[in-house]
Amino acid sequence: MKLKKYFLFALVFSSGIGFSSENEIFKTEFLTYLGHNENINFSDEIKPGKHFVLVYVNGRKVGTEFIDFKRSKNNITPCFNRNNLSKFNLNYDKLNLDSIDFSECSFIDEFIKGAYATLDMDDERLDINIPQIYLSSEPEDYIYPSQWDRGINSYALKYNMNVTGIREKKSDNAYYYNGYFEQHLNFYSWHIYTSNSLNARNDSSINNKFYDLYAEYAIASLKSKLTVGEINTNSDYFNWVKYKGIRLSSDDRMNASSLSGFAPLIRGIANSPSLLTIKYNDRVIYERNIPAGEYNIQDLPRTFGNGYLNVILTGADGSKKVQEIPITTIANLIRPGSYEYSLNFGSLDSMYPGNYGITQADIKYGINNNLTMYSGLQSILPNDYSLAMVGGTFNTIIGGVSLEYYRSFSNEKNNHVSSCDLFCQDKIVLNYEEDLSFVDTNFSMFFTRYLDENYLDLNNFMSNKYGNDFNQGFNSLKYKQVINATLKKSLPSNYGGVSASGYYARSWNGQGKDSYSYSFGYSNNINKLNYNISFFTYRNDNNDLDNTFFISFDLPLETKNKNINLSSSYVNYANSHNTRLSLSVNDKSLDNINYSMWADRGTQNNLGYGASMNYNNGYNSKEVGYSQNDNSNMIYGNLNGAIVLHQGGITRASDLGKTFAIVKAIGAEGMKVSTNSNIKINGNGYGIAPYLSPYRKNYITLDSKKSNNMAEIDDNRLLVIPDSGSSPLVEFKIKKINRSILKISSLHYEIPFGAQVVDYENNLLGMTDQGGFVLLPQNNNEIKRFSVIWSKDNKENICHFELTDLSESSDSIINVNCT
Repeated sequence: MKLKKYFLFALVFSSGIGFSSENEIFKTEFLTYLGHNENINFSDEIKPGKHFVLVYVNGRKVGTEFIDFKRSKNNITPCFNRNNLSKFNLNYDKLNLDSIDFSECSFIDEFIKGAYATLDMDDERLDINIPQIYLSSEPEDYIYPSQWDRGINSYALKYNMNVTGIREKKSDNAYYYNGYFEQHLNFYSWHIYTSNSLNARNDSSINNKFYDLYAEYAIASLKSKLTVGEINTNSDYFNWVKYKGIRLSSDDRMNASSLSGFAPLIRGIANSPSLLTIKYNDRVIYERNIPAGEYNIQDLPRTFGNGYLNVILTGADGSKKVQEIPITTIANLIRPGSYEYSLNFGSLDSMYPGNYGITQADIKYGINNNLTMYSGLQSILPNDYSLAMVGGTFNTIIGGVSLEYYRSFSNEKNNHVSSCDLFCQDKIVLNYEEDLSFVDTNFSMFFTRYLDENYLDLNNFMSNKYGNDFNQGFNSLKYKQVINATLKKSLPSNYGGVSASGYYARSWNGQGKDSYSYSFGYSNNINKLNYNISFFTYRNDNNDLDNTFFISFDLPLETKNKNINLSSSYVNYANSHNTRLSLSVNDKSLDNINYSMWADRGTQNNLGYGASMNYNNGYNSKEVGYSQNDNSNMIYGNLNGAIVLHQGGITRASDLGKTFAIVKAIGAEGMKVSTNSNIKINGNGYGIAPYLSPYRKNYITLDSKKSNNMAEIDDNRLLVIPDSGSSPLVEFKIKKINRSILKISSLHYEIPFGAQVVDYENNLLGMTDQGGFVLLPQNNNEIKRFSVIWSKDNKENICHFELTDLSESSDSIINVNCT
């Protein structure tokens, strides 16, 4: 028991890292030993190594950072890496950081002229002073293009393979083999994508089908993305069109995250130095001290839901001015002065008959806080067809409203005689949304009105012009108007929530029946038991009526080693019904194994049941399953994952995403990449960090909790800011170190609690506990000299000892004599 206590103290102090809150100061004077005023901090000078300090840049608080301190010009000076610099709001356009080697760290005066740092040891505060010209005027979270990591060349293959065997009573056995493969090549700043599928049966040949092949390139100066190849138009206003050509479109992700989505522009005049506070639904979302004069706030964070912004200006004399601004989050609103656009040029894909070129363009612009305008044009060449659109979205006190007007131009008609004189081949679209967050209610409505039967979108045009040659399921215009409405309401206290939706489509006079549908739903929970009840009715234009009733229960359970979910459902529809009971288990004691079982009974008492098991080992995911009913049984197996070929070899991963990092951590084999991931460092020292956010700060860590790997990670939180689709290389510095417990004693000194153990280069390795125990890294087959340092009665004391390779010692505790 005594040894365990000593080991605990040694483990805590051996890291050499101290933690304190922002308002608490760590004073070493309290560490005295038997009244002899012994102090572990014997000097005003900070020791080399990494320390937590509170960082300020030009008086602006940055926060607590882990800073490396190194010796430079006979002084101990802070040394900064890219992670540190990303917090300082630097203007990267004014700095040439490409010539600086940040593989380790660099002193700030080496890359910013006139910059310097001062450390207050008592307050553990580091003040960094940087000439204003090198600080950014952009929002604090803006990422300069020079910070983007374009990544390294790589080739990635994501695979999903499945084999299924089906045996039916009255037919032969059938076996199906399916594979879907996504390929991604990163070549410098170009990102090239394609995919294909393989399908076969036991009685047929293999069918291989390739899908779109295209390349993407980010254009930072335009905050846009260039796409070349087989692509689809990406407009919100027109039918999507598959074509071969080129697309140039804005990419909102290149803006600061605080500028994404809609938020109003706040302007005003302060008569004196003031505190500007902005609240949204009684929650403070922005606060800043501003000087006297005009102010212009452009970087409000994105808001969700509808409500009011309260702008409160508190003057130096305590006076307050309050302004109330209505706000909504309907989809098409963007910030005042910002714009989005898309330009598309090319030739229609071979799925379309004829030989047509296509041009499509649309643009959206934020006029002010209450109005966003947009317009677009879709045209095929030669001039057989065009569709023009203009619209606007309004931010009003009663909610968000958008209104759009469309006109098609074509010689093709819908085989109807039109009596229109003015609004021929036109339609209007009205969208309304109101989110009453203070009563937990959301209402939305979408209304479309065709003003003429001869209005055609592109697919209707192709269907009319080519008939059966364009068999894509696009029918001529059936309905005169269509309306959709949805209502969601959270009930007070513990009464759950209700929802309702409705759809109505009105036919042209005498041309078929009207169509409608409506649904109602209610959901709630009783302790851990969640339940949902819903009813749905649908009548199509053939006057067929379908009613569906659905009820489900879900009960999550958790034990020490298992997450268990029990669920049941009943559905009644179209003169049939089905009842299902299922059980799923995540076994935490068996790493990443999930299994489930289910049974159901349907119409005429048909009985079915099945079971499946999934295992994810961090390199791929495997699943097997079996199911059976009265007429057949089925067995299947599935394998999915990814492999990445890069300069360091081949790396496997269970998942990938469009933007991912290649993690180099030689010596950390088997460790998980990030704590929320199951992906591990492969045996070659590389791993994958999937699903990175492009143009944003992504922090990657290694999780060693369940690893037997005895490795020391120099910095376990690395920053990467990837270009979209790139594969940046993130390298961790790993030291393979085993540690030994030393019992330090001396014939001449009494070694106190908190004495510092340093190596021959004066690097701090650990601190002794009250029994003289300390954890030290094992030597690498060489003799090393160590020192033990402490202060007593304001006097420095020091003794020394030498050790050979500790890994050769079989003793659990090694006794050393310090002289």
